[in-house]
Amino acid sequence: MCSSDLVQLLRGKKIVVVADESIDIKNRKILNILAKPLRPDTKFKLISSKVIHNCNALEVATQIDSVLADHFVEKKNVNCFISDNTPYMILAGQKLMALCDNMLHSTCWAHILHLAAEELRSNMPDADKFISSMKAALTKAPARRSLLLDVLKEQDCMPSLPPVPVLTRWNNLDCGC
Repeated sequence: MCSSDLVQLLRGKKIVVVADESIDIKNRKILNILAKPLRPDTKFKLISSKVIHNCNALEVATQIDSVLADHFVEKKNVNCFISDNTPYMILAGQKLMALCDNMLHSTCWAHILHLAAEELRSNMPDADKFISSMKAALTKAPARRSLLLDVLKEQDCMPSLPPVPVLTRWNNLDCGC
């Protein structure tokens, strides 16, 4: 069921709900549902983490509706649903908007930025290769890092290394959704 602290945190308040699907160590699909009151001074709390057998819009919407009922959240108090932009999450958002009159559905900004970055990478292969080469040259060889810092000092430049680019691989997991 749910803790009384979570019920007290959410009950009677306008809330934001976040849902994301992941895969656990046993390769099972897990639906994680987080919520928080619509106030800047509160943090999201995990209110449910369930194994789901069918990763589709109906299952996601049903699970969210059930979890909100378990926490005594009235549908009129659900103001925003945040998810990734997979087709089944967009459809789940539409199903929830039919149930929750005041709800808006938004795609997570981290996912949007990731998609924009992937689009830039795919359209600029030379820049992508250069950045990858620089990352490899500086992260795999301490002597090269030291040499770069020495050259920067000699040139009266700020002796600091560039940020290490991180390639997020969200699209590589095929969960069969």
